[in-house]
Amino acid sequence: MCDREHQSRNRDSIPFSKRRKGAIAVLAALLMVFAVGILALAVDVGYLCMARSQAQHCADAAALAAALEMANNSNLQLDISARTQLATQKANECAALQDINRTIVGSGDNGPTSVIESVTFGRLENPDDPTQNIIYTDPNNPNIVQVQVSCNASRGTAIPLFFARIFGLNVAGTAANATATFSMDRTTGFTKKENIPCTLMPFVIKEQEWKDFLANGGTDDWSYDPDTKTVSPGSDGIPELKMYPDKDIGAPGNFGTVNVGVNNNNSADELKRQIREGPTAEDMQVYDGVMRRDRPSA
Repeated sequence: MCDREHQSRNRDSIPFSKRRKGAIAVLAALLMVFAVGILALAVDVGYLCMARSQAQHCADAAALAAALEMANNSNLQLDISARTQLATQKANECAALQDINRTIVGSGDNGPTSVIESVTFGRLENPDDPTQNIIYTDPNNPNIVQVQVSCNASRGTAIPLFFARIFGLNVAGTAANATATFSMDRTTGFTKKENIPCTLMPFVIKEQEWKDFLANGGTDDWSYDPDTKTVSPGSDGIPELKMYPDKDIGAPGNFGTVNVGVNNNNSADELKRQIREGPTAEDMQVYDGVMRRDRPSA
């Protein structure tokens, strides 16, 4: 009993200065550095993921805006160089409205450098075939637009980082691209929507004459004024094709017109109605509401 008490007193009499101090503090400091590193990774990687999504949305929107501008009816009177210039401008205007501009470094009163690095135009002979290569050797006949969005320090559009600055990483980069197709010569069908007139007209032309028109172009003898909706002699930059080809048959009739709708008897009155107003929903019922051409084979 006396020995145990003596040992206990010996332990209690160890000088306080000889005990280990600060072990927990050192461990806590090391763990704090590790925790800060994990926090930096979580916050900054999450921010980069958000920026990457914004960049992709920007590329998608800009490509669609450029494609719509290329297919704009008012622009069809312009040459291809002017149309692509307008489409490129529209892509940049659309990109300037996207969220990515509030994320990148440099956004301020004057705005950042455009996040769009390039807008290019090319052609796909069959846009329905996703495996087909894009052709860039025919700049006068494009049907696709590609938009490349690039956010990096060299362009003044880098993505700012936060906790990663502790480790010397101030900014990061990301990129995205999108492709949109457009066409003025690939109408796939017609439908009649409520309060919207159907633009289908009851005419056909000879297949060979259409192929010749695509290959060689037509004449430009008439001009259309969209404000007054009048046609007058003169050039407006849009080639024309004769709607009523010289018929090679001797029988009389409305050569080059078609019956649209089960009740249409191809009479002059019916043709006038459909030319002025377009086919009605009743006319389109025989086609289940949609007159659609066969999709091209891949």
